[in-house]
Amino acid sequence: MAQEYLSAAQVDRYGRFVAGPTPEELERFFFLDAAALEEARDKRRWGGRLRELRDPAATDEEE
Repeated sequence: MAQEYLSAAQVDRYGRFVAGPTPEELERFFFLDAAALEEARDKRRWGGRLRELRDPAATDEEE
C-alpha cells in the first residue's frame, strides 16, 4: 500500500530555494581560506589559463 509522505505544497517546493541567497550565505559557501587558495594555485597550469585572443605579433600602434 503506497503512502504519501509529502503534501502537494511540499512537493511543489521540493528542491527549490524559498528566496535568493544573501551575500553572507554566499560568502560562507564560496569562501576559500589560505590553504584552499594555495591548493588551487598548485593545480593551475599554463594549459588551463585563458589565452589572449588577439594576434601576439600585433602591437598597439597598429590599431
